[in-house]
Amino acid sequence: RLPLKPLSKTTKIQNADRLINHANNYVNIEFMTDGQNQNIKATVTGLGQPQLILGTSWLQRINPDID
Repeated sequence: RLPLKPLSKTTKIQNADRLINHANNYVNIEFMTDGQNQNIKATVTGLGQPQLILGTSWLQRINPDID
């Protein structure tokens, strides 16, 4: 389990299905993709399933190979 850290203010998030959620916390996630270490600040909200959504800006910047 990753430790939650508080956001400075509540953030409104729109999911891919246009559902609006609110977030008060984030976690730092470290992982490797395409041989590069990544460190992202992931906003925590009640998604249910799926458990993680990667944003368009991250996908465009990193441009990972997705199978």
